[in-house]
Amino acid sequence: MFEKITQSKISRRSFLKGSTLVLAGLSSGIGVSSLKAFATGNSTDANNEVWKSSFCAGCHLPVCATKVKIVNGVLTEVKGDPNSETNQGHLCTRGMTFPYNIYNPYRVKCPMKRTNPEKGLDQDPKWVEITWDEAINTVAEKLKEVRNTDPRSFLVTPGFGFEEGFMAFEVPFAVGFGTPNLIETPGLLCPEHFAGLHYNGHMLDRIDLEYVKYLVVVGRNFGADWVASSGATLHYAEALEKGLHVVNVNPISRTSAHKGEWVPILPGTDTAFGLALVYTILHEIGKYDEWFLKVRSNAPYLIEDKPEIIKDTLVYQQDYMRDSVTSKPLVWDEVQNCAVPFDSSKGEDYALTGTYTVNGVEVKPTFQLLKDYVVKYTPEWAEKITTIPAAKIREIANNLINEAHIGATIDLEGYTFPHRGAAIYTGRGCSTHMMGTEAYKALGTVNLLLGSYDVPGGMLGTESASWATLKADEDGELKASNFFYTQVVGAPFVFPPQKLDLTGMYPMKHNMIYMVWKSIMEPEKYSIEYPVKVMMLHAANPITSMANDKTAIEALKKIDFIFNIAYHFDEPSQFCDVLLPEHHSVERVGMYRNRWNQKEATNQYRWLYGTLKKKPALESRYDTRHAEYILMAIDNTVG
Repeated sequence: MFEKITQSKISRRSFLKGSTLVLAGLSSGIGVSSLKAFATGNSTDANNEVWKSSFCAGCHLPVCATKVKIVNGVLTEVKGDPNSETNQGHLCTRGMTFPYNIYNPYRVKCPMKRTNPEKGLDQDPKWVEITWDEAINTVAEKLKEVRNTDPRSFLVTPGFGFEEGFMAFEVPFAVGFGTPNLIETPGLLCPEHFAGLHYNGHMLDRIDLEYVKYLVVVGRNFGADWVASSGATLHYAEALEKGLHVVNVNPISRTSAHKGEWVPILPGTDTAFGLALVYTILHEIGKYDEWFLKVRSNAPYLIEDKPEIIKDTLVYQQDYMRDSVTSKPLVWDEVQNCAVPFDSSKGEDYALTGTYTVNGVEVKPTFQLLKDYVVKYTPEWAEKITTIPAAKIREIANNLINEAHIGATIDLEGYTFPHRGAAIYTGRGCSTHMMGTEAYKALGTVNLLLGSYDVPGGMLGTESASWATLKADEDGELKASNFFYTQVVGAPFVFPPQKLDLTGMYPMKHNMIYMVWKSIMEPEKYSIEYPVKVMMLHAANPITSMANDKTAIEALKKIDFIFNIAYHFDEPSQFCDVLLPEHHSVERVGMYRNRWNQKEATNQYRWLYGTLKKKPALESRYDTRHAEYILMAIDNTVG
């Protein structure tokens, strides 16, 4: 057994100073031997080492099996498990830094209680060590008070810092307590999902690496968002060996650019780039996948050409022209020379262009409206905004069309599919800024013109999963059938709002954690009927994950009691009243069910399900506990 380690008292000034020293040491190349000495004070006995199996919890939805090296009871090295089908021996830098993480000098090593009532980033909490019994009882007493008055006054805020059991216990804990305020803190880049949900009904795009040959990557470091998970790095390397050409459109040169070509772009101008590509394809090249647009999209649906100007933007707000009997959207059948419901045939004879009169109203197919809409968005126009030369935009557009091989097919396992060898692959960098959703729509439209959706070699944006099944609505359009759908089309209006993020007041929303802090600061203004009296944090940092941290800081000051299932001292801990230390991932029992296809994956591994499990690879040397056990102890004490 290890000796008891006493928690040192750390002021804000010494915390920052110490962090600087640690970072300086890391950047100067502290080796494994230095780490061992830091952790134990002794040299390593090479004859007393063992490799143990575990899995990495360093990213969202962890799937990478690992081997951890223990020498004299000290974790010295982590590497991917070569026998694992998930990551096949690969491991990204997050997983490999576990030795530094577990011996972080600012870990919370035992339960702590604040003795300084003043809270702030520059205030010394004057922590004192307490027993687990005192810590659990203190938290439980505060929760009893809240439950007896108004359970809604309890705010539960988990984050992505605890991945292998992410929200597994926070959800039943909050629901059982009776609070609606289980609101996660995912960070500023999570709105990526809103763009995808808005456009194709799915949270995350996927790309078929098996058959794609020309890929324009915009706002993404391809193969590095989920570096080792899903075998992304391996599959990316295999695709490059088979001839994949990557064009990385990004303000900075990234890993993807090193393996292909880099096209610098002014930050936040991706929408203009996408519109110029659409213009070039429609008005200069004049080639696109007509079959896909007619049969698998709403491009033929008829709409009255009656736009409005809203905030200097051309907007079509009117509905489709509908059949008087069935209310189904109408299309123009060029063989019958009349308007018919969209599902009257497979669609090969539906018009994409032209102007028609239906029931005395002049209408156009949506594709024609799109073609009219982009007529002014030339490559020369985009060059002034994006800094990408007009000639380069035209080159990329032509390459996309040529490499897509529109009309080509491929036989796979006895079936014939359309084969598209080109696509645009967007990422958080282009879909989370002010024009992010518009950028996603413009660039996604290019994929529609290529017919590069849900086909070999194309984007798999509408690939459904067990938790996000896609179904056709009455208008024939695929939409997510669960809670993701409501984030885009809107949830039922509720007033007064019951949740601090104003669900019901802002029904079309995603990741509105910033409204929580405003609701806490001014509950009357936002029609919140209760104050927040107790807050629980777990693996979340609501200060650094906000664009405006001042509002979050002031809101945290206003809450009477905050407790944190904490791993290390950070900004939120400066506002906490009790810290409950948790185990490191390698110190805990873990079991995680996952699938192997989150983003980049080959057909061999797509939709492969399994369970990762592990025993503690290292005995905890501190007075820490499993996060689940902490919550269960609190729940049992509250009663």
